[in-house]
Amino acid sequence: MRIMLDAHFLDKKKEGNRTFVLSLIAGLDALCSETDDFSFFLATYNPDYWRQRFPSANLRWVSCSRNAWRRYLLDFPRLIRRHDIQLIQHTYHLPVWGIPAKVAKVVVVHDILPLTNPRQFSHAFRWRFTLMLRRSLRRADRVVCGSRFTRDALVREMGVEPSRIRVIPYGVRIPVQSPEITSVSREATALYVGRLDRRKNLDKLLDIIEAVNERMSVTLVVAGRRENVSAAVMTRLHRLSRLGMVRYLGQVADEALENLFHSSGVLLYFPEAEGFGYPVLEAMAHGLPYLTAGSGAIAESAAEENLVDPDDTQGVARKVERILTDPEYRSGLVKDGLQRVRLRSVEVMAREFIQYYGEMG
Repeated sequence: MRIMLDAHFLDKKKEGNRTFVLSLIAGLDALCSETDDFSFFLATYNPDYWRQRFPSANLRWVSCSRNAWRRYLLDFPRLIRRHDIQLIQHTYHLPVWGIPAKVAKVVVVHDILPLTNPRQFSHAFRWRFTLMLRRSLRRADRVVCGSRFTRDALVREMGVEPSRIRVIPYGVRIPVQSPEITSVSREATALYVGRLDRRKNLDKLLDIIEAVNERMSVTLVVAGRRENVSAAVMTRLHRLSRLGMVRYLGQVADEALENLFHSSGVLLYFPEAEGFGYPVLEAMAHGLPYLTAGSGAIAESAAEENLVDPDDTQGVARKVERILTDPEYRSGLVKDGLQRVRLRSVEVMAREFIQYYGEMG
């Protein structure tokens, strides 16, 4: 079966789209010996780079334009015809024309937060997002999402027939475990990973880190690109940086992010809404305890013990202190996370996608 995956997000900013595509391709690469019946054509800006990183014979890297109009109007239809593609998979948006009727069409939807949490997005963005997504959903043969939360929202808000939706929980790469990963001897640091965005509740995160520092000295390491956050939150973040409570790194490279997951003491992640929540799974995979809000899809992955109310500033602060000072409690959280994440590896995710492709073929 000849499948084309839109992989152009690999060469864009670090966000959920890129993490999803990278995780799926890592899983397909790991399962190369099990996918002899499939040829995957991966469209990206820089195929030579990614071909070196993922050299499996059944992963065929092809070039597409950085210009969105050219990519969707010309490149994708051309690639479909040239390589006799039988199934295409795109994230959110399908090509607007040039897809032969015989080609199966899959659209992946991470979340529809512009509809379910509209106050966090501009009117223009919500209008454009809704218009384009409705068009893609009408044309798609099947829809994939990573959580029941998103599936239910698609049914409720977009009127998608439930039988057309397949929930395939996303996966993360699980590092080779070493004694250091499950060790309790980590730095007294809290970690936040993700975009600096209004819906990530950064103001409450800063409330919590100030409360923690009333009990013990802890530095919050913030790794993520500033995108849609208020000037007041950034001013406060820089003020706490001068006091030694926060270390703001901005967007970091993949290798540096890996080191942060390995060395930090606890992940703090309290988004107002989330379609999946990759940072929580990444923490589990790296033996890092986490505290998170049960918003959106996160509760589908996280343990109840790790779910907190970010409005309970002092309660969360006490829990952070316990994680950083109680070796037995910390060890239990680490072991639970490692057990959970083994069911969410990139290989598990890729097998489910492969099975799904086979059913459609």
